[in-house]
Amino acid sequence: MFGGRKKRVEKLSAGAKENLEEGESIRELVQTQTGQSAAANASAVGTSGFMSSELGIFYRSEVSAGPHVLVATDHNLYAMKLSGARLLDVGDVVLKAPLDKAALYQGEQALTFGGIKFHVMWLFGEHADRLYDYVKQSGGATESKPAPADPAGSRREQRIRDALD
Repeated sequence: MFGGRKKRVEKLSAGAKENLEEGESIRELVQTQTGQSAAANASAVGTSGFMSSELGIFYRSEVSAGPHVLVATDHNLYAMKLSGARLLDVGDVVLKAPLDKAALYQGEQALTFGGIKFHVMWLFGEHADRLYDYVKQSGGATESKPAPADPAGSRREQRIRDALD
């Protein structure tokens, strides 16, 4: 059912079960991050607070990542916060929708749910594919690219957003 990364998935599943409705069981699960991709986050953390050799000034990169787990059950799709030193502590539900109304979109190394882009964490790509396929079989996936949460102010800004996506 879940494939690789078995121990991590088992721990995340155990934590997520506490947030489910009575009688629900987990079908698919994927670890994600909002705000920016894991690679961008690692780069920002790696350079944060150091002097830029190119600019010759001090700067601190913005790190706006929020770790989450997306959980598909037999009835609903959930997004739950993750915390802890190894991101194994499953916290509150931040999004929840019935599977057939989830409007889940799969982009390149990301899933969009509830207007929020969840970047798939490294080695969870197969999990993301299975979660998307499961939600799609339940009628809750969309093929159309979702609009950004904050619409672009100009055509130039929209072109930049499209290029980044």
